[in-house]
Amino acid sequence: MLAQDDADGIVVTHGTDTIEETAYFLDLTVKSKKPVVVVGAMRPATAISADGPINLYNAVILAGSKEAVGKGVLVCLNDEINAGREVTKTNTSTADTFRTPDLGMLGYMQDNKPHFYRASTRPNTADTEFDVSGLDKLPQVDIVYAYSNYNSIALDAFVKAGAKGIVHAGPGDGSVGAQLVKPLQDARAAGVVVVAAEPAVPDNSRG
Repeated sequence: MLAQDDADGIVVTHGTDTIEETAYFLDLTVKSKKPVVVVGAMRPATAISADGPINLYNAVILAGSKEAVGKGVLVCLNDEINAGREVTKTNTSTADTFRTPDLGMLGYMQDNKPHFYRASTRPNTADTEFDVSGLDKLPQVDIVYAYSNYNSIALDAFVKAGAKGIVHAGPGDGSVGAQLVKPLQDARAAGVVVVAAEPAVPDNSRG
């Protein structure tokens, strides 16, 4: 749809549990400078002060605006504009849950138009090296979470189940427990791509 001359942008309605993951993925893989805005709602339509209608209204305005062109995938809720590559869900139920803790939001939706106060300098959309145009499905990638005294049971099961990639989410700066070094090396030797990463900041409100 983005290739159509009569399309100024795209709005993607999405459940809030995984908005940040989808927005990040689209920011890396969409090959267009036209605005792509991901939007959701924190309150159901039956709630007092349901936020779905205003969020959708703002998202449509943002996606059709010239100001949003070239700024990558955007997430628009609660009158706030965040970069898809930077935003995270910080609370289970509050309307202001989507935030960019380190760098701050890009701007606000006010008076029926976007007001940008900063821009992300990271490569996005058409400028990234990622190209999924030739794929009919994504490869299986699984996440192994580190915790005290963890073992390779999950890793071994993922590899046996056909994982093409493993993300090891370790503590601190992505540390790998000594007991997982060889199993991860074995997985890599078997052709599995292994990436060490630190997990996202935990949402303490989720219990």
